[in-house]
Amino acid sequence: MAVRRWASAGVVGVLGLGLGLHPAGADGAERAAGETQSTYAYTVALLQDGAGCDNQHIPLTGPVPANMFVPLDGKTHTAVMDRRGTSSGATLRGTGSVSGRVVSTSHGLRKSYLTATVAASVTPGTSPRPCTVMTNALGGVEMDVTATKKSWLVVRSSGSAVGYSEAGVEVSGTTTPLYVVIPKGGAVVRLVPPGSYNIHSFLTSKSRLLASGTATVSSRATMSGTAALVPVGTRRSLTGSGTGFVAAGHRNCTSNEVRVAFSRAARTRTRSITFYVNGERRVVLRGRALIRSSIVLRRIAPASAGVVKAVVRTRSGARRTMSSTSWPCR
Repeated sequence: MAVRRWASAGVVGVLGLGLGLHPAGADGAERAAGETQSTYAYTVALLQDGAGCDNQHIPLTGPVPANMFVPLDGKTHTAVMDRRGTSSGATLRGTGSVSGRVVSTSHGLRKSYLTATVAASVTPGTSPRPCTVMTNALGGVEMDVTATKKSWLVVRSSGSAVGYSEAGVEVSGTTTPLYVVIPKGGAVVRLVPPGSYNIHSFLTSKSRLLASGTATVSSRATMSGTAALVPVGTRRSLTGSGTGFVAAGHRNCTSNEVRVAFSRAARTRTRSITFYVNGERRVVLRGRALIRSSIVLRRIAPASAGVVKAVVRTRSGARRTMSSTSWPCR
């Protein structure tokens, strides 16, 4: 189990394997087996850089850091922490609020959402300190995804950082050789092969008060963003006043086609429907040809956005349009 790239050597000494694919709480308790997505927040405090200070763990009090399972219910789940402690008169504090949700569709899309803030501070006291005092506040949302077909990795985020802070999205293939880290404010759209992936949106804020330090040291990180694996051909948009008549589905990347469903209104209230694919007129239906449940539009260029447009003329003379796009097949 790999150690998270943002964990310092001192943190690794305390948590060990807890900072692998399944983050641990501050006390080292690992996440329950079988969970595929979680929201977490915790704080680590250590003594460093002095005789007898070899990454000694500093006890903390306050609300117990959360590491909660996030069901695929589309709802937001929040982990909150406010951990405090003292060492040699110095006061330590780590706070955080991490909100995440994970959605999944029958077509295979899996997407996580993150909105989070973490902060760490160390305030010196009047007593001399033999060691450096470090506080590290961390939070994030993590999910494990298995893609059964080629998929688009889509990551977008924004955020800010003050002091020694870091935030971003880490994606690693557990059955493929992919590894990429997208810093906060970055974006990536990349085609990846079928396989299993771990997608981890994270923040960390670290404050280190040297033994000779006399001023409060603090840091803070905020980030919001999304990370998703989207199977090729997945419908990306469906808009227009004509969606009550016809609606395009997902693209079939094996046969390069899209099926467009007809509603009862399309069969009974229309005079004609004209279909376009990537701007090219393909089919015009009138009269009895409108009595159908669907139509299949073929020969859609694999690397295109798969733009399907329908122009509906109703029996009353009104004009309605439907437009859809899908993720490219390559």
